[in-house]
Amino acid sequence: MRAIEVGRYLVRSANTGVSGIVDPYGRVLGRTEIYQPAVVVGDARLLTVATVYSRVGDVFAYASAVATLVLVLFSAARRRVQ
Repeated sequence: MRAIEVGRYLVRSANTGVSGIVDPYGRVLGRTEIYQPAVVVGDARLLTVATVYSRVGDVFAYASAVATLVLVLFSAARRRVQ
């Protein structure tokens, strides 16, 4: 998901976990099994394109949370009046 969010290749190297290469669309290009010695060879390009998420971050999520809170409070206030 992180590769998709920022629109970049993700290359992960782990001593005791899954290593691999993920493209900007979330497709796994190469991977190893957990706790198995292995080598993954592949291409990962340096990209400069910025995604919407990389520019604004979690602003949409925070705005949605605030809007939900406002609507809940507004609904509760209307129920008290009636």
